[in-house]
Amino acid sequence: KDDYSIKGVTDTQGCVIALLKSVLPLDDKPDVPWTLVVDNFFTWPKILKAVRDLGVGMFGTSRKPDKSIAHIKSDEHSSKQFNTCFYGTDQYGTRVYKWRDNGDVYLVSTIHKELSVVERDRKRPRATIKNSSHVDLVWGDGYKALLKIPRFVNDYNFWMGAVDRCDQMMATFALPHRCYRDWLPLFKHLLDLTRANSWIAYRNVHKETFD
Repeated sequence: KDDYSIKGVTDTQGCVIALLKSVLPLDDKPDVPWTLVVDNFFTWPKILKAVRDLGVGMFGTSRKPDKSIAHIKSDEHSSKQFNTCFYGTDQYGTRVYKWRDNGDVYLVSTIHKELSVVERDRKRPRATIKNSSHVDLVWGDGYKALLKIPRFVNDYNFWMGAVDRCDQMMATFALPHRCYRDWLPLFKHLLDLTRANSWIAYRNVHKETFD
């Protein structure tokens, strides 16, 4: 616990520091630059700084916008335009971003600096009240459209690993069961996780069936 105790950060969130220290070289400075990609549960400013001090890069989605971009209101015309991006720097020197997709997406990074873009094919999303104004304009009658998106968004989508995919699988095949006891939601989550992992293991063993 002493290895990752950070004031204002829970032990669960701070375990990232202990896990990194357990795999880093003895001098705590990796020979090859490492980058850690996480979701918004771990992207608190103090954690980002602590990870950077270990010589490891870190980026991911953010749950709460930083003050440097908090003044950008969603009702402003410029921030409502699809695929627009704003950025700033927090008090620890971490770059924070606000990207307008179907909704506002907040991200933070210690390795991305310039606001560069890459071209990627994006599938036409399902039209909702929030995105109906730009779906027809951008995609027209097509199923895909080649769009220029921020590089940090593309890097996150590519490197975030199987965490989000696992959540999607559990949400798709979750058991419809109402919980009234404290321990039951945890048991249900572990059961859903076991079912999802069993499917992945079966698919890997019988690859010829899915080729």
